[in-house]
Amino acid sequence: MPARRSLLLASNFFLWTVPGPLFSASTPSRISIYETSAVDRFAVTAHHLALGGAGSALTDNPDALILNPAALPTIRMNGVHLLVSGLATGMRFYSMAYAGRPIRHVGSLSAAYMRLDSGDITGRATETAEPFKYEASDQSFVLGYARDLWPRFGLLAGTTFRFRRQQIDTLRANGFGMDGGLFHQFILSPNNKLNVGGVLQDAVPMKTRLEGTVLRRGNLRGGMGFEWTHQCGNLPAKLVLGWDAARDHLGALGHAAGAEYVIDMFSLRAGFKKNELAFGFGARLTRQAQTYLLDYALLNHIYAQSHTFSLSWLFGPAPEGLRRADEVRPPEAPRAPVKKRFKNSPWRRR
Repeated sequence: MPARRSLLLASNFFLWTVPGPLFSASTPSRISIYETSAVDRFAVTAHHLALGGAGSALTDNPDALILNPAALPTIRMNGVHLLVSGLATGMRFYSMAYAGRPIRHVGSLSAAYMRLDSGDITGRATETAEPFKYEASDQSFVLGYARDLWPRFGLLAGTTFRFRRQQIDTLRANGFGMDGGLFHQFILSPNNKLNVGGVLQDAVPMKTRLEGTVLRRGNLRGGMGFEWTHQCGNLPAKLVLGWDAARDHLGALGHAAGAEYVIDMFSLRAGFKKNELAFGFGARLTRQAQTYLLDYALLNHIYAQSHTFSLSWLFGPAPEGLRRADEVRPPEAPRAPVKKRFKNSPWRRR
């Protein structure tokens, strides 16, 4: 019985405090179930992490799969994304995802596999027993689908299906949940766009049984995004602002905000969430019809810093996010027609 009790205490520690540095700066007693037990809500790329987690109303963003599936139809290129994140405590987070652009008469389909490994955890059967080590993991498979719900108004709708599997030493648990969201974009001008998105996360509550029941209740999340495409000298540039607000099952309202500035092939990002700062950058390399992205995010948590890298391979038509320089310049005034001289002259060659 003491050994079982020790293992159970270690299990609770992993479920409630290990994911805490990834998602919350609150004390363990105030960490919400929604944030700490959600390995399937961390990241698909390092892009939105550098924005403080604000991304439920951004376009052409693969992280819409975990933030707001209704924004999936705004993805302009098919892409494969690989991410790895590590903490000083020895934990590692991995994810592999595919985000596809819309298919005519079908919609948008995306999928991701995510895994969080705790590393070696030291435990004791009794206070005087020799210490032993074991591992814990939390993995999830997410499938997303979205399409144009109201084409005339431009209203997009999407949903995600989430399957989770937890394992702590010899204890295992499975769970299933669903999200549902809406997205709309207002075109203020050819170079200015305002996005609005909302999602009900855990519309079908996620339940896992591991010596008890962990229940993630429904959580409302909404956000706004602004995109300004312009010229910076002779280079195309883009400014992106994002803001998200979410209320968890405890009734606490949290905010996240971020900004990104893109100049040609490089981008700088910064954001904050619950008094935690985040920074990052991105680089883009385009060869013919293929694009390669490298993203990095540095998260400053109350427990430790985490470094996150992601690589993306995009293929298909060029994205709409950064247009060519000649497309973002203001249109020139039409020139007056030039009169053809000697039109009726007998010296004109026939």
